[in-house]
Amino acid sequence: MRHNIFFLLICVIFNSSVTAYASTATENFNEIRRMIPSPDMLKLRDGSVRLGANTSFSVAAAWKSQLSYISNEFTKALSLLPVSESFAVYVDKVQTTSFPEYKRGSYRIGVDKVNKILSVKAADVQGAIHGMVWLQFFADQGGVLPIFDLLSMPEHNIRALHLVIGGGNAVNVTPKRIKKAISLARQNHFNTLILQLGMRVRFNSISVLPDHLTWSIQEFVDVVDFARKNGLNVIPEFKFLSHQKKFLKKKYPHLM
Repeated sequence: MRHNIFFLLICVIFNSSVTAYASTATENFNEIRRMIPSPDMLKLRDGSVRLGANTSFSVAAAWKSQLSYISNEFTKALSLLPVSESFAVYVDKVQTTSFPEYKRGSYRIGVDKVNKILSVKAADVQGAIHGMVWLQFFADQGGVLPIFDLLSMPEHNIRALHLVIGGGNAVNVTPKRIKKAISLARQNHFNTLILQLGMRVRFNSISVLPDHLTWSIQEFVDVVDFARKNGLNVIPEFKFLSHQKKFLKKKYPHLM
């Protein structure tokens, strides 16, 4: 009798954990779906998988340099997870013909539970960056994800975010807050950052009275570098008015 009761308890605990496991995968999936543009094709299948500290990860050789920061963030998140089933994650470069209608930033994601492979396939680095948003999200949420196949082909080549770091109401815009906005922009599949500078940065070519709100040149460079590491093309915006000569005369005299 004791054996039967013990067996029943094991079954209840096991079934509860499996149910919670699948529920977590669904919740994680629904949350990331709210963050990013709707995919062109999505097939959810039964079951779920779990990434762990022992998950292997590799990136196409052509993109290792461009994806180094994002890859490091992903592997760091994996290292914090418990050891799980042996799984392999690949970010592969494929031909544009792999997509029904190729557009810049297109990507595919597939979860193969039988062979224990999670793959992101893209024809350009922007697509790889977009696809890795999913990897990072699931790793940050405990590594649980459903089994699914996904195809995304962005409608627009440029998805731009405009941030103002000087003038008007931008009194509390620090480099740290801008970097947080940049991280969120990558998660939401933005690929361009328009940065309106105002008089906030202490460039050598303009007169800015330093105070606790102004940025140093190094702080500005760090923000631009961070944006590029996150796959965003940075476009600076200046309000020139009558001061164009200070910025353009030496390098672009033909514009004067």
